[in-house]
Amino acid sequence: MATLRETRTRITSVRNTSKITQAMRMVAAAKLRRAQDAITSARPFAQQLQKILGNLAAAETDFVHPFFESRADVRSVLVIAVSSDRGLCGAFNTNLLRATTLRLEAIKKQHPDAVITIIPVGRRAVSALRKRSEEIVREYPDIFLKLEFTTAKDIAEYSADAFLGGRADRVEIIYNEFVSVIRQEQRALQLLPIAPSIGEEAQKATTVVDYIFEPTRADIL
Repeated sequence: MATLRETRTRITSVRNTSKITQAMRMVAAAKLRRAQDAITSARPFAQQLQKILGNLAAAETDFVHPFFESRADVRSVLVIAVSSDRGLCGAFNTNLLRATTLRLEAIKKQHPDAVITIIPVGRRAVSALRKRSEEIVREYPDIFLKLEFTTAKDIAEYSADAFLGGRADRVEIIYNEFVSVIRQEQRALQLLPIAPSIGEEAQKATTVVDYIFEPTRADIL
């Protein structure tokens, strides 16, 4: 049986551990808040950009950019799947990988002869999608430890080159869209070709905006 001194020592130890845990919780909450603010502040710019691209694709003009050209015969599809690098985040990665699997099966059913290639982003997506039969053309594990614009630029340039070069007739991205701290919704978005209507805001629009381009539409696009 523990003595009174041992009992007091254990109580003190538990209290100290509680203080450390509370400090760690406060640090984690601050990091989460910064990440949440970054997402919510950047979202309006992304939504407006999608709306502009949707209007450009729907505009009637003699100039047609290759990114707007929809190919009737889809022989290859490039899928970008974005997960986290670490676990211990509930069903965040599980739901994302399930949505990716369902989307890949849907593509195979819609285009039986199409070749599907994958770019997994995040360690969890890389480790899971390596087990599938589809070819992984590039992979990006452990990028969220030091997230840089150059990584996104590299993925975008490869996807654009694959589409323009005929190695991919369609490019899609599958990701978790932030709704709240405890809720994320899985989204599958077609990146290329750019569809006439992208996102809910563009779908609700009743008119197509006629933009004035300087110097020219071709130079900008």
